[in-house]
Amino acid sequence: MAVIRELDIETVNKIAAGEVVKRPSCALKELIENSLDAQSTLIQIKLIEGGMTLLQITDNGIGIHQADYPLLCKRFATSKIQSYDDLSSLTTFGFRGEALSSISQVSKVTVCSRKQGEPLGYKGIFLNGNLIEAPEPFALDKGTLIKSENMFSNMHERLRALGNHVEEYKSCLDIAQKYSLHYNNVGFKVLKLDSLEYSTSGREDKTEIITKILKPDENSLAAQILEIPPTQNEICSFQGLISSNDYSWKQSYFVLFINNRLVDCKELKSMIIGIYTSYCPRSSNYFVYLSLKILPSEIDVNVHPTKREVRFSHQNIIFTEIQNKIQEILKSNSTSKSFNIRNLTNIQAKGPVPSQQVRENSRDQKIEWLLVNKINAPSKVSEENLTSIEELKEEIKIGREQEIFNDFSYVGAIDRNRILIQHGTSLYVCFAPVILEAMAYQFILDKFAQLSHYEIQNSDLEINDLIRLALESPNIGYDQNKHPPIEQFCNSASKLLNEKSELLDEYFSISIKDNKLVKIPVLIEGQIQPDINNLPEFLLRLAANIDWMHEKQCLNGISELIAWFYSRVPEEWNDGEIAKPYSHFYKNFLFPYINGRLRADARYIAEGKAFIPLVSTEELYKLFERC
Repeated sequence: MAVIRELDIETVNKIAAGEVVKRPSCALKELIENSLDAQSTLIQIKLIEGGMTLLQITDNGIGIHQADYPLLCKRFATSKIQSYDDLSSLTTFGFRGEALSSISQVSKVTVCSRKQGEPLGYKGIFLNGNLIEAPEPFALDKGTLIKSENMFSNMHERLRALGNHVEEYKSCLDIAQKYSLHYNNVGFKVLKLDSLEYSTSGREDKTEIITKILKPDENSLAAQILEIPPTQNEICSFQGLISSNDYSWKQSYFVLFINNRLVDCKELKSMIIGIYTSYCPRSSNYFVYLSLKILPSEIDVNVHPTKREVRFSHQNIIFTEIQNKIQEILKSNSTSKSFNIRNLTNIQAKGPVPSQQVRENSRDQKIEWLLVNKINAPSKVSEENLTSIEELKEEIKIGREQEIFNDFSYVGAIDRNRILIQHGTSLYVCFAPVILEAMAYQFILDKFAQLSHYEIQNSDLEINDLIRLALESPNIGYDQNKHPPIEQFCNSASKLLNEKSELLDEYFSISIKDNKLVKIPVLIEGQIQPDINNLPEFLLRLAANIDWMHEKQCLNGISELIAWFYSRVPEEWNDGEIAKPYSHFYKNFLFPYINGRLRADARYIAEGKAFIPLVSTEELYKLFERC
């Protein structure tokens, strides 16, 4: 006997409605977009018990014709498109004809509407997508009133799963406020029962609306909001408002509109978090409002039932443009700050023979690292240098692993070299040095000739002595019977680095003065600390392994070597005056910064090289029959 059978149309419609209308705020979003499509300039929202008992929206838009009532709540009945190909040129919010249909599947819907020029409006009542009886005349001003009553009263499981009325009200208010910010030329009113809780006139600027939304205790909020001016390229255009470096509020606030549609984008939000983690005090939150415009032909709005998620072409390029612009604005707004943050002791070569120690104070030297958080003025970089750097950037080929590093959750550290991350339902073991090295290398190319620096104050560390420490390590493989005498080698290497000091300082913030190392670069916005024990080997390789004769190879070799040096972190380093383990920095700073920023260069960030898939929840479910 056959066991597969078609579901009846009522069941199908209710399942679909549950995907589109998950909670009252989802219904409200759809109704607000309908009002905006109708060219409304005033939208009033009334909520009772968070929209569960009553969700009502009234607008002054173009209205609904009486003849359209029979199809108004029918599924897949729409005036916006006629064929699938029309999606590529879509400029309206609605297009599937599912919003009102879905709302009428989970509640009783009343629609009253009057078109301009008509003496009367008409009222219709809908249930389960159907018009209950013929529309009857109804007196009201031009526009539309839509009322949803007793939402989910016919879906008891969904009703029990929802939050309390307070939570649902806050969610509805949040939706209305975000649309009022983007459409500041439209007046919005939100009533809780009959009490006016939020209101805009349609004449305020966006900063005034932000003040209404956040309700600061003081009047200095406007001074903490910075403008992203209209920015355009051949792919997209964007503009917005962001909080300054000094902004400090009780919570973060992220608003993204793509082609005037409120959407979610985890990848972009992760990138924003990384930027503010880098440029602002760690206790600060942020405010970001972005309006992004992309050609309709380059975007797919039909990937999610609620249209809260979209997919578009050139995503990485667009995100990089936004990232660079926000960083540029925050840098120009930042004030000069210095933090005495590093005290490192016991500099030792790896496994030196005690009898071969040359200078005790070069092995037991206290170094004070001073991070200068002020971004250096751009150096005068020749066109040839810039061409070489751009060519190196173009050689970074994004691999299929990019999706993983666009959105992952940091799980924890096994040790300094291995961490666990989760992407989707899969768990991965990642090799931290490989990932950190790739991130550091890309950071150096992006900030070429503009790197901030640490200063090494009161240092007696001469280049000769540091290179000697490296040569004494058995890991280097120096053989005095096969190689030049150690003193001769150290002097030659030291002389070379002193001769190249101008190039190293100008382009990479590595400063050598009087044969002493006095400055090294700040990478990944100061979130990473190199292991000082690797400094001797770093200088040795800098002197011996760089092709100084050919520009592109030289710049690439130095960038790769610096990235290697910074990718090997110590067991612990100081956060202010308190030493904390590497795991603290991995969890709170480094990998949140990398999330959504790392370009997964296929040459290095590949399965087997940078990470290994460990397990997925699907596999665990097969083993244990539960997750």
